[in-house]
Amino acid sequence: MTKDQQPSPSLRHWSLVIASFARYADSMNLLSHALLSPPDHGTLVGNLIADWVKGRARLALPESFHPGLTLHRRIDAFTDTHPLVEHCSNLLAPRWGRYSTVLVDILFDHCLAIDWHHFCPLPRRDFIASVYAALRAHLALIPERARYGVCVLLADDWFNAYATLDGIALSLTRLSGRLRHNIELAPAVDDFLTHRPAFLTAFHQFLPQIRTHLTPHANAIPPAMAHQ
Repeated sequence: MTKDQQPSPSLRHWSLVIASFARYADSMNLLSHALLSPPDHGTLVGNLIADWVKGRARLALPESFHPGLTLHRRIDAFTDTHPLVEHCSNLLAPRWGRYSTVLVDILFDHCLAIDWHHFCPLPRRDFIASVYAALRAHLALIPERARYGVCVLLADDWFNAYATLDGIALSLTRLSGRLRHNIELAPAVDDFLTHRPAFLTAFHQFLPQIRTHLTPHANAIPPAMAHQ
């Protein structure tokens, strides 16, 4: 390749960025995390980027992000030990084993998206647009590694994609690319369809319980109104 044929530094940079995007797809149950966030944007953004900012990098985050990191941990701790989550995980376990809990996280976001009107009076697309606007407004304050993740989320419109089974299958395929073992998770959509009533029943019971658990720390006002 001659010097004239060399890609520009900018193109080389973005080629590396694009190649690394698979590392960030998908952080789990982020739509639920967004709905459970309080109205201030700092907490919302901190909650959504928590999985992408580790160790000492957290010390450099704006102070306004720190409550969101704490909220994210509280949501995950409650979810990971909840019997309804365990019940749904057990439904998937015969085929998916240790990946079942991860699958439940993503499938619960699908349950939230398709039954959104039960949990939030603000239309789903309007709510998601407000979350995306908050992320874009804070991009400059987000560390580079997490910023790549946010850019993928925005470019691929993860939150709206969760409303369709095709979108869930795509999310699971992206997630499969992060796994060390050669496994494709997208067929788990078929197992969800088999157990769809059980998943929806479990989620409709679970979300009010986690909202109660987080009150008053994360839901001092009705979460449905948080991002108007």
